[in-house]
Amino acid sequence: MKKVISKKYIKPLLVGLFFSNIATNSVQFIISLYILDQTGSTSLFANIMAIALISKIIYTPLSGNLIDRYSKKILMVVLDSMYLICTLILILAVHHSAICSVLIYNIIIGAISSAETPLVQASVPLLVEKQDLMVMNGLVSQMTVLSGILAPMVAGVAYQVFSFTTILLLSSLFFIIAIISEITLKIPMIDQEIKSSLANFKNVLTFLVSTGKKTGKLALLAGVINFIVTAFVEVAVPVLFRLKYHVASNIFGLIQAGLAFGILLAAMLTPLIVKKIKLNNVYMVDCKINPNAVRTKKISFL
Repeated sequence: MKKVISKKYIKPLLVGLFFSNIATNSVQFIISLYILDQTGSTSLFANIMAIALISKIIYTPLSGNLIDRYSKKILMVVLDSMYLICTLILILAVHHSAICSVLIYNIIIGAISSAETPLVQASVPLLVEKQDLMVMNGLVSQMTVLSGILAPMVAGVAYQVFSFTTILLLSSLFFIIAIISEITLKIPMIDQEIKSSLANFKNVLTFLVSTGKKTGKLALLAGVINFIVTAFVEVAVPVLFRLKYHVASNIFGLIQAGLAFGILLAAMLTPLIVKKIKLNNVYMVDCKINPNAVRTKKISFL
């Protein structure tokens, strides 16, 4: 299979990813502020946010099979077009039934976003050779994190000046830019055996139970950590700063941007930390803390 090694095809992917993420993150940010301002209810806000995550979890296992079957370029355009259509419908519907409209929007967007990240990850290896894959993945990560930092800052300031629907219109413009950029893409198709989603799910379970026990434990640990962190960032942070401390939207945007910057900083520091810390040598830390402790064998967490 001949891959496309050309900046004229890589740049549209990065531009489309950047503007799509900016629009998505901006809409999600102002929706959280809008719900809190309209209802002042922590439980209602948490339930609406949870429903979006549930729909994403349900559709994520199905998205991989969809990505394997169809053109990745077409899927990118379709996903952002669905984002655009849903956002425009929300603009029209929010005046009639605000909370119900936001709830339905979150359910649909949760399902759409389940395929977004796997789609980009599956497209990158088709655009560059193996030796350029790490650089390209780094650029994709940078675009994702950068948009995650900029979106709440811009949306927070805009929410101070413009109305909720005006910001939705601006986000729709970003979706249009992303769609135009993705239309110019050229991603080759590959011939491969495509299994059903159920078969893929069984293969994953078989691998985790038999040969991939360590991977399964790491996945479980990551899931628990992500569950705790997501609950805090998605629910506790907005409620704490918006309802209890009545922080202005522009300041709250800076707080959310700071959280995203923390993720970027952690990603940059992780390779340096991993080189100095090894799981099979963790027992040495206990010996330094407690000199009387005796360890005859190394501790294994996996």
